[in-house]
Amino acid sequence: MAFIFLPTTSLLCLLVVLTCSASLLSHDEECLALFEFKQTILHQKLDSWRKIRSNTSDSDCCLSDGVVCSNTGHVIRIDWSGSSLSGIINSNSTLFKLVHLQMLNLSMNNFVESQIPSEIARLKQLRSLDLSYSGFNGQIPYEISHLAQLSSFDLSGNSLKLRSIGLEYLLQNMTRLENLHLSGVDVSSSVPHFLANFSSLRSINLRECQLQDEFPSAIFHLPKLKYLNMRNNFNLTGSLPEF
Repeated sequence: MAFIFLPTTSLLCLLVVLTCSASLLSHDEECLALFEFKQTILHQKLDSWRKIRSNTSDSDCCLSDGVVCSNTGHVIRIDWSGSSLSGIINSNSTLFKLVHLQMLNLSMNNFVESQIPSEIARLKQLRSLDLSYSGFNGQIPYEISHLAQLSSFDLSGNSLKLRSIGLEYLLQNMTRLENLHLSGVDVSSSVPHFLANFSSLRSINLRECQLQDEFPSAIFHLPKLKYLNMRNNFNLTGSLPEF
């Protein structure tokens, strides 16, 4: 029997390739993952879905309501806002296998027993994440800060807390943000000064977030900012600059 010895660097490269290949799903596998996620939630609007079965050519999740696929067949957008969804989304959810997702909107549903799983960080291509008014509770996982591609981020209207990590840690990598909406989330920290360097910000809603200390006045001078709501943060101080 002959043995082939590879240099350490070659072996590491091989392991990386195999790992990446194993983590990427084909079109049919993504459709199956989406169907399995659908099976874990109760729904009304999604009952119109076509049956998705493995090893069949006549089933295509890309034809389903609220689902958009790329030219290569990967699921890149899911918009199930206001779809009367309910159930529990946990760390084992097949939703987090859809690593090509660029937009995920589950707003205005009813996931009352769900916390936000740390596995959401696997969706590194997300540009837009909207989980507002959907009954999520508990601590916001620090892993969500790894979603560095986000331009729109909305967790408003949920019984969520950010006490363990603070707003500064959560947002430090999200330099492309255009819309930041955390209304009603218990932040219990100060507003990070570096937000004044996020030149793409257009809309900020941090109403009733238990914000503290002085509001950074430089944020008022963001070039694209059109909307700012800081109402009912009674421990937040500061003043409006001259315009």
